Amino acid sequence: MKDRVEFFYLGPPKSASTWTYFCLADHPEINASSRGEPCFFDQHFHEGLSWFDGLYDAGHDGVRMDCTPGYIYNINALERIKNYNPDARLAFALRHPVERTFSAYWHVRKRRDVVWTLDEVFDNHAAWRLWVDSSMISAGVEYLLANFPRENIHFFMFDDLKAQGLETVQNLYRFIGVDDGFVPPSLTKRINVAAPRPTLQHKVRHKLAGVLMGDKLHQRDAQFNGFERWLSGKGEYLEGMKPELRAALLQAFLPEIDKLERLLNVDLSHWRGHNDAEKTGA
Repeated sequence: MKDRVEFFYLGPPKSASTWTYFCLADHPEINASSRGEPCFFDQHFHEGLSWFDGLYDAGHDGVRMDCTPGYIYNINALERIKNYNPDARLAFALRHPVERTFSAYWHVRKRRDVVWTLDEVFDNHAAWRLWVDSSMISAGVEYLLANFPRENIHFFMFDDLKAQGLETVQNLYRFIGVDDGFVPPSLTKRINVAAPRPTLQHKVRHKLAGVLMGDKLHQRDAQFNGFERWLSGKGEYLEGMKPELRAALLQAFLPEIDKLERLLNVDLSHWRGHNDAEKTGA
């Protein structure tokens, strides 16, 4: 079925999906879409199959891949994939939902795309939908297991990537059915991390702070560093999540963790006792 997409990477977002895309796209036997995230089976489905087919190199005889990280929690998209190719191979990542929520929050916070803070998730439904709901993938996993052969479903642990990145990618290659001895050039690249990035506004503020407070003070005074972090928003990122918010989110995610363990027969007990206020995300 070379004219159809045979492999789908389903996400979720902020679980190394961009890095995974590049590592898979590096492989000469994989025909990656020209658009990094096709989003065809959700927001572009109305465009039709000809639009979707146009994202792939017709002269490439490799395995066609769709890497759209929002599919895993969109049952409607998963149903469309099943109708499109019931023999498709599907993969996803498991990341601690609290960490993924914090990383998803910073993904938009660093761009100043929203005015909400993560503290609002229990009182602001839009914030909950944006950051917390997208960490809940068990319903999508349940759908996959009920509608696709188990051997066509593969998952990996996000936490394994740092120490076992190559093994993780080569396991994916093997699952897809391509040469698993290939080492992708993108393997050691850090892509789309959650840490704050400087914007023009931040650079102006940074310069202004230097003028107001003095260059020498700028270089050596620890108080200035705190002031600078406050201006940029970086202090919030470095401090991580408030312990009470982390505990509340973990409590909210416990049924999700239980369900994933049951569905995938995987031990996630370390997630329940998770209290490491990780300062960085991906």
